[in-house]
Amino acid sequence: MDPNHTATFEVVFSETIPYFDPEFGSVEMKFEGKAMAVPKDPSSFPFSGEQATDMAKRNITLGLQQAMISVHNESYKVISSRPGMFVQAIDAKLNEASMTLGAISFDSIAPTEDSQKHIDSMEKAKSLASDPAAMNAALQDSTAKAQVSSAAPAAAAPAAAPAVSAPAAPAPAAATSAPAMAPATAPAAPASAAPAAAPVLCKFCPACGHPASGTKFCTNCGKSLVRG
Repeated sequence: MDPNHTATFEVVFSETIPYFDPEFGSVEMKFEGKAMAVPKDPSSFPFSGEQATDMAKRNITLGLQQAMISVHNESYKVISSRPGMFVQAIDAKLNEASMTLGAISFDSIAPTEDSQKHIDSMEKAKSLASDPAAMNAALQDSTAKAQVSSAAPAAAAPAAAPAVSAPAAPAPAAATSAPAMAPATAPAAPASAAPAAAPVLCKFCPACGHPASGTKFCTNCGKSLVRG
């Protein structure tokens, strides 16, 4: 047996795999953990060191992907509670590479941080939709915040420096005849103020995706529909 060959290869993995949840749509699941890959025949195994570790890691990733593809119409919550199916898929892929799965531990099988925010937002929207009183309270709170924000006074402009007048010139000598009077001109009419532009509204709520109904705030989640 080649002394450079070891009996086992430890693999630390952290893989993100996309998944379509039947309730929340597109989410990403993150798998983190450690595994021990064991060559079936160490004496004839052609890889060692980093090469063997990289090969084991690639097959672990393929096993996770294959297991996720085989899942249909399952909630992400169910997937998180079934590590056994991923263990079987990983072992099968390692076997194709003349290795076996000696041991494995999952530190996490859960949605990524962004996917969890998406899930929480949808759950909140559904909760409000099922409770008209809570939805109305949320809408009123959002409207009040928007009004407070729009009523905030603009920052005062700095006062202009007082003008310094030049010393008066000496009066000219009186002429024998009065100077001609310049014709009076009518003061210019003030320009009419331009009408305020109507706000541009979104067709769908940017927060929950609910179709807009022509109002400035979403009737589903209370978020502003005015395009910033």
